[in-house]
Amino acid sequence: MKEPLALGRAEFGDSGISPLSALLARHVALGRSPSYNKMMQSFSLGVLITSSLGTDGIDPGSISTLASRISSAGVGALFVATSRINAVEPVTVLAGIAAVNDLVLGAVVSLESGRNPAIVAKSATTLALMAPARVALLFESDQAADSLRLLEAVEVAASLTLDGPVSAGGGEFFVRDAYNEPRPSEREALAVGVIVDRISPELAMACDLVLTRVDKVDPGVNSGANVVPVVGENTAIPISIESVVVQVDGASIDHVVEVVARMRSRRS
Repeated sequence: MKEPLALGRAEFGDSGISPLSALLARHVALGRSPSYNKMMQSFSLGVLITSSLGTDGIDPGSISTLASRISSAGVGALFVATSRINAVEPVTVLAGIAAVNDLVLGAVVSLESGRNPAIVAKSATTLALMAPARVALLFESDQAADSLRLLEAVEVAASLTLDGPVSAGGGEFFVRDAYNEPRPSEREALAVGVIVDRISPELAMACDLVLTRVDKVDPGVNSGANVVPVVGENTAIPISIESVVVQVDGASIDHVVEVVARMRSRRS
């Protein structure tokens, strides 16, 4: 297993993920500071897939095979979203492979799915205990201007990694005087973040990890220490980009592996 990032590391380095405390250190006027340092295992190449019980994603029963094959191909992180029609629970899917690989495991939860961020966070903290320093819980929304709801979801989930009782959230998502035990320690770290098309300063500041979808990867995309680009299957990746996630659609494991091989060979 790779070592977690050092405390306070502000450079992009080889991961694209930095401790929340390092990010907030540049915004001390907010008066916020985390109770512990959220560190994650580093990765240079990640894969984002959809898991589904239908034909629109990878069958959850095949995720272990997928994880083994992409890990052997040089992938360091697997992010799992879920189909709208044939939905599965991404945290549960990842729990089935947590003990048999060293991948960073990212569960992607849509706000339109109806899942309560607090309940999802409870499951994700258990997953983080199973895969120390290798778990991320990421929220996404189909609405272009949905930063407020995403911020609420992140705040609620992140609060449940702290000593209780905690109160957090806003108008739609919230917890009041809540406890979450057992929960990850500093070394077991659960990273909380979002997947977005456009990142706002508020989201960048609130999240441990932000995956941002881009059509073209410019060297400057890594200017945010906790921001990692998400690209399509045929996007060229400059060699200067040290951490990236490729989104692969469909239900074929062979196709995912082929895309990974192509991405690694075509990096310019």
